[in-house]
Amino acid sequence: MSETYAVFCFYRLPSQLSRATRLVALLVCSFLLSSCGGAVDFSTWVVAYNLSVERAQNQILLMNVLRASDDMPLVMSSVQVVRGNGATSAAVGTTSNLSNTKYASQSAAFIDSLSGSAGPSALLTVTDGFNFDVAMLDTAEFEVGFLTPVRVTTLSLFLQRGVPIAVLLNLLVESATLNAAEGSAAIAYNDPRSPTYSAFQRRLNAAIKAGITIEPQPSSRPVGPVLTVAEAKGDLKSLVEGAKGGVPLKPTVGGFQFHVPNTEVRFCFMNDDLAAPEMPQETLCKMSPRRRPTEVAGLLAAATMGTADGTPSKDAISFNFRSTRDVFTYLGHLVQAELEYGPGVVPLVEQPRPPQLGGSRMVPLFNVVKDETPSGSLVDVSYRKHTYSVPKNNASYSAEVLNILDELVKLSKSINAVPPTGTVVLH
Repeated sequence: MSETYAVFCFYRLPSQLSRATRLVALLVCSFLLSSCGGAVDFSTWVVAYNLSVERAQNQILLMNVLRASDDMPLVMSSVQVVRGNGATSAAVGTTSNLSNTKYASQSAAFIDSLSGSAGPSALLTVTDGFNFDVAMLDTAEFEVGFLTPVRVTTLSLFLQRGVPIAVLLNLLVESATLNAAEGSAAIAYNDPRSPTYSAFQRRLNAAIKAGITIEPQPSSRPVGPVLTVAEAKGDLKSLVEGAKGGVPLKPTVGGFQFHVPNTEVRFCFMNDDLAAPEMPQETLCKMSPRRRPTEVAGLLAAATMGTADGTPSKDAISFNFRSTRDVFTYLGHLVQAELEYGPGVVPLVEQPRPPQLGGSRMVPLFNVVKDETPSGSLVDVSYRKHTYSVPKNNASYSAEVLNILDELVKLSKSINAVPPTGTVVLH
């Protein structure tokens, strides 16, 4: 991308001015032009580059969702660096208009007449352009993060930011396993292609209705060697300093060992509906109104659901999480099912709204239209001779889903995972 601006200060100066006067005027104009060039406002260029990178990232995300819908390999790339450049130059010169005429006379065969005008001029040129580096994220280190299941702590960070738990569970949970009291287990997959998709949605909606959420669970992990009683007594000063710094010495097998505080997270239920079935105390959150103070909540990997008659059930449900790669596949299958069967396949998530706007409503998790041109779409891309767009409205969680996708991809990258790239220069 390049632009050139030309400014002419003088084309022709009056002939009656002295040569020195005209030269001074030309120098003044050149100075003014060079000052103007030094004060060129490049903020619009910076903003334009930023918007271009934003559009490219959104299109890459949607393109890979569409590739996943066809079970095609994903091609992840990233604009790593955008380098803008600009230059200004001022030039001084002369312009002329000359004509040559030949005519006959009585005293000579021909007479040559040369006439015209000349004057000084100044020219200011301003150019800008940019180049950028595109990295193909196909390294082994990136793939390890890309294929690793999303951690519960990552889900907790999204939840703290205000993303609804229903959005996160629909997006990140791959399957739900129901472990019955008699020992049997039934797995339901969160995939519109699976025959157990409806069963998964029922189980997930039951957990959401019971107020499933995530809360921190303080813990500690041992560090350093195991110390005997004699070794611990021999360095009391270090023990005191360690306790002050939050690294206490705790008993362990064979002696004592330092422990570093560590915060984990666990799933729990608020279960604040007093008409709902009673749930085991260890599955309730600390802030649950139905949690009895005498009960101590343990760290559970599965949450126990209640039975219809109100008695605690021994059945347990556990969730298995997707990798970032699997999130793309899930959204691709959702898009394909939505375009083929209609919007009823896409999960509906509650969207809070103020009472003056009608209160809360149920909206789709993700919405993509084909061969339509909605005004002000979030992103649109051409794929296999068709145009796909994500409508720009608040009647879905599409914008939040794209944001989560982008952040999950970034979490799969590291400085060492980005390969060196060539440079593409545009003029």
